[in-house]
Amino acid sequence: MMAEENINHITEIESLKKDIRELEKKNKKLVDIQNTQGDLFKMIIHDLKGPVGEITANLDLLNCDKSLSELNREYLETAIMGCENLYRMILNILEISKIEEGRMILNKKSFQIDEIIKESIKKIKTIAKQNEICVTMEVKGEPESVNADQEIIERVLLNLLLNAISFSPPKSEIKIIAEPEGEKDFLKVSVADQGKGIPEEFKNKIFDKFSQEVKDGERIQHSTGLGLTFCKMAVEAHKGMIWVESKKGKGSTFNFTISTAERN
Repeated sequence: MMAEENINHITEIESLKKDIRELEKKNKKLVDIQNTQGDLFKMIIHDLKGPVGEITANLDLLNCDKSLSELNREYLETAIMGCENLYRMILNILEISKIEEGRMILNKKSFQIDEIIKESIKKIKTIAKQNEICVTMEVKGEPESVNADQEIIERVLLNLLLNAISFSPPKSEIKIIAEPEGEKDFLKVSVADQGKGIPEEFKNKIFDKFSQEVKDGERIQHSTGLGLTFCKMAVEAHKGMIWVESKKGKGSTFNFTISTAERN
């Protein structure tokens, strides 16, 4: 009787081991498929940069034609804006991937924060005009120098501005404020809108990948949610902080800090 029980026990163990091996094989296969899909996705996104950049460059050349009618120029500027938004999305995806894999290299240099604020406002001028939104800036005190990757910080600001425009009503204002933070170790940049604000329960998820509030009571927002994720990762890669202050129905203010040149 004891021998029969031992045989049954051994049989069960062998069967269990076989099931575990099968599960391990299936799991490895799923991981391999996931890795292949991820690599393919990255290659496709990377290869999209070239064509989208060429389309944008040629549209910019067409925009130099002074014989264009006002209506045609408006169509052209809308097309340029769409290409720039697509290019920005591609860069966001690629940079998020780099940060997650620890491959992001920051090309730090000293620059004036008001320079990239002015440049960012210039780049979103068309979409702001189409949405009847006024974008203003205020630099408190003397313009501060910061030591950071200028291209990355400019894209952080552009993402925050585009996010603010998406959730702002017509004839409203978006204000960018730069001011010293703490004992002048950091500079704080704020982007404040006059939109409907963010529900309290959504604040903790606002910077999560693919997280986006899809309803604001009147309209549905379509977005990957990657813009704010990129902002968080990029700011934290600079050893800064990013957060949102908002009350439902009273607008939102996105803030981020960046170290001043004197600190480095």
